Amino acid sequence: MVNTKGTSRIYDKTLRFFHSFDLSANNLNGEIPEELTRLVELQNLNLSQNNLSGKIPSNIGDIKNLESLDLSDNKISGRIPPSISSLDFLGHLNLSFNNLSGHIPSGIHLHTVDDESVYCGNDGLCGAPLLKVCPGDEQHPDIGKQDGDFWNGDEPNGGNLDTHNWFFAGLGPGFTIGFLGICSALHFKQSWRISYFQKMDRIIEKLMISRMMTTPLFKRAFQVRTCRNYLDL
Repeated sequence: MVNTKGTSRIYDKTLRFFHSFDLSANNLNGEIPEELTRLVELQNLNLSQNNLSGKIPSNIGDIKNLESLDLSDNKISGRIPPSISSLDFLGHLNLSFNNLSGHIPSGIHLHTVDDESVYCGNDGLCGAPLLKVCPGDEQHPDIGKQDGDFWNGDEPNGGNLDTHNWFFAGLGPGFTIGFLGICSALHFKQSWRISYFQKMDRIIEKLMISRMMTTPLFKRAFQVRTCRNYLDL
């Protein structure tokens, strides 16, 4: 792993194969170079604690192997590019204390870094995992109340209410018919009846054996506990 902190390098063919790029706490200014997105083997990028401004490169997602990205404590502004959600291996992300704004991108791979601390200190950001709701995303009172729901607004939906009533009304007869069907099958099918009662006998036998084995253990544990309590006195 190559660490560039404290040194000065010029982008060339060698830098393309860097695994780690750490320029944190160097008082760097200006924008983040687009050339960094060409570091195809980069796994760790740390540009925190500088005076970087401008925007995050829109094609930041091109660094497919990136596992850790730290841009905290800068003056980076603008929106978080949606391509950041395509970083499949991203396990550490820190964009805190910048001037970022807009909706936080969502994606399957960003769920691994779904923490408020990742985005704190950016007053313009909104959306999950922050509690701040983005304009236009406010929940409508009827959201989630579809035609198939039991309740529609403040009043019960007549059609759905009838459906639920029929469902619960049919539970009793359905159970009775099923029970009678099983009993009838056992009554008229001798082989099924024999197999059923043999199975029940084995289950009862196992339960009795388990009870016989566990009862002495409970008695012994009770006696030991009683003895300890007596000795403590």
